[in-house]
Amino acid sequence: MTAKVASVRAGGERVEVSVDDRPSLRGAKVRLMRAVARHVELQTLEHEGKTDPQPIRLTADRADWEAGEPLRPTIDWSQARPIDVTHAKLLTSEVVQHLRAALDYLAYNLVWLDAGPPDRGRERSIHFPVVRQETRWKAEATGRLPGVTPEHLAIIREYQPFAGCSWTATLADLAMIDRHRFVLDVFREYSGAFSNSPETVSIDPDNPTRVVVDVGGLDFRFLLPDERPAVEALATLSREAAMLVWRMQGDFGEYDELTIPRQ
Repeated sequence: MTAKVASVRAGGERVEVSVDDRPSLRGAKVRLMRAVARHVELQTLEHEGKTDPQPIRLTADRADWEAGEPLRPTIDWSQARPIDVTHAKLLTSEVVQHLRAALDYLAYNLVWLDAGPPDRGRERSIHFPVVRQETRWKAEATGRLPGVTPEHLAIIREYQPFAGCSWTATLADLAMIDRHRFVLDVFREYSGAFSNSPETVSIDPDNPTRVVVDVGGLDFRFLLPDERPAVEALATLSREAAMLVWRMQGDFGEYDELTIPRQ
């Protein structure tokens, strides 16, 4: 059996991997590692926002403060470090699509492993199923994973939303939005706390009619459309997808270590 070199597109790059004329999870692993690389980039971008020494300036009316009235602060963003949100959106999109592709690669090679090379007429129907209603499982499994053994189907069933697995549903939802509607929207969020105590409020040197309010513990993060923290959510998806591929690799005779860095 002659080994071949395949050119795999991952994250805008072409990566050559050695493959054999047999089912393999090598391609899925390339996708997983590309997802991790893009996730690290997103994490670095978020860290830049977290380390901004003075992203906002909070001021309020001095008369209100001296009278003990509730503060109605004005936020000045002009000194904040520019954050490339468009880049953050594209990085998030790449992570999601790499992970979804890794699961589909797993499905395709699982069909190949159990039933032989899929014919071209059925290739397009093979995908990793994500089923929310148990009554749909048999039909989806038969259509998406033709010829897969009951033992392997039982494993894939564990990762279905109807079986209590939530991360595959999250990944499928994000991938569908990104693929069919628009690039995943990612929002910036600053969070912190302030008070009107003498220790945290001072007269504004640029405008004596106002006071400057110190914001303590200001934090920055990217949020997904459902308002979940993007870096943390994508770390979970990457880890879970990697664990599934790691779990299956022994059946393909591949025992090399698959490592997902701690986030």
